[in-house]
Amino acid sequence: MNNIHKTIFLVLAFFAFSYANVFSTFGVKLGLVSSNFKNPPYYSPSEPLYDQNRIGPTMGIFMRYCELNYLDLESELFYIQKGGEEEYQVRTTINPQGTGELVIYDIHFDYLHLQTNIRPQLKFTTIDIYGIIGLSINYLLGVKNGLEPKSNFKNFIFSYSLGAGIELNEVLGQSLLVEFLINSDLSNISKNSDTDYQFQSYILRFGIAFK
Repeated sequence: MNNIHKTIFLVLAFFAFSYANVFSTFGVKLGLVSSNFKNPPYYSPSEPLYDQNRIGPTMGIFMRYCELNYLDLESELFYIQKGGEEEYQVRTTINPQGTGELVIYDIHFDYLHLQTNIRPQLKFTTIDIYGIIGLSINYLLGVKNGLEPKSNFKNFIFSYSLGAGIELNEVLGQSLLVEFLINSDLSNISKNSDTDYQFQSYILRFGIAFK
């Protein structure tokens, strides 16, 4: 199964699962991801550590079902970008301590992110406050400026999310969302068992829900 077929399969699986559970609320979310390696890769003093957080985008759709007074379930299908940066001082044989020139090394990984959340919540008249406990599977779409070729990284990795959000009800006839999550990889993204690459990400999202 090639990459396109795998992507289509994930999308269809998401919609089939959501419809099977009779979703009652759907919507869109978009936001920013501040990510970095849990264990920054390191090769030699002359190469970057990639130990600085990188800001990337995320966007996608969600559907809720099994909605109760204090709890519901939610499925999400998102594009998410994870990576790392390093401000690296250029060194040469003539200037081994550095030339004074700085270069920013930027690497990132594009994922299709399928997640299911448990959302405990407190409902008030115009606002809901809720927690987010989620498990996700991430399919690798591509690698830019990677440490290694894309073929050296796993196509599927698992992660979990913990977070909280607020939902403002009946704003211009719809519900507006603000969420903050911590997303952490559970599996090594590298196929090389001797190399431990995992991401830690902080996500701020805004959305709109249609009921």
